[in-house]
Amino acid sequence: MSTRSWYIDSGASRHITGVKEFFSDFTETDEELEVVLGNGQVLMYLRGSSIASAKVIGIRHGKLYRLCFKPLRALAHSNSSDLCELWHRRMAHSHHGALQVRRKIVTGLPDLSTEHHEVCKGCALGKYTKTAFPSSDSRVGGVLDLVHSDVCGPMSAVSLSGYEYYVTFISYFSRKTRIYFMKTKGQVFSRFKEFQALV
Repeated sequence: MSTRSWYIDSGASRHITGVKEFFSDFTETDEELEVVLGNGQVLMYLRGSSIASAKVIGIRHGKLYRLCFKPLRALAHSNSSDLCELWHRRMAHSHHGALQVRRKIVTGLPDLSTEHHEVCKGCALGKYTKTAFPSSDSRVGGVLDLVHSDVCGPMSAVSLSGYEYYVTFISYFSRKTRIYFMKTKGQVFSRFKEFQALV
């Protein structure tokens, strides 16, 4: 690799480069590798093996991790079949034709095919529309025909009177709303009886 320093972002899911010339030696492998950041080091080991067999490929430098370019292995990721999809996601899910236009504007963007055969899950979900709730002609005819109720609690702090819960009752006919404080959840029905007597 080149002698320039590379810093690893501990929040990234993959560390890649689009510039193959940065490598002095490049070998593709089918081995699945794990990379772990911690204790001031970057460790790399074969997936499924013990972390004790890990090699140090980087060290902590301030609040960042810097790769050590010794004759150790570093990671690169490239798959030509999903390269177009990768850049599609990186460029805010732009349509694939726009990627060719952006290639003329920016440097470092690889040559991407405008043909794509897979449907982007994020784009498909973003185009879903929800149907509206059907309109209803039914109306509440009288007081207490329809009552909405919510119970909340236990609260993180008990009131001075010892209440930990409250219940609300809303009559859809009159829109009358009442809040009753309770010491236990078991008092909900008795509070409803009080509300019913008021309305």
